[in-house]
Amino acid sequence: MWQFNILRSAGPTAKTAQEMVADSRRLFVQALRVGGYDYPVGATPVTGREWELHYGDAWGAFVRAKRRSDAAQILTPGQRVFAR
Repeated sequence: MWQFNILRSAGPTAKTAQEMVADSRRLFVQALRVGGYDYPVGATPVTGREWELHYGDAWGAFVRAKRRSDAAQILTPGQRVFAR
């Protein structure tokens, strides 16, 4: 197993934030295609389905816990784990 992270910063000659996020998303999708994983907590957009793949067999238990603990679905909307 290898851990590989891309930690980016925006210097004076950097691409725009949107371009940097798009690049990160492209690398994330490439990693998934070859069996890799990403710890999806940064600026890279992750779909609900990709979160489900991330949690794997624990997804069902996670969904049930979310329903019990956050019936109004107001907690942690920013990561888009549970699309409205």
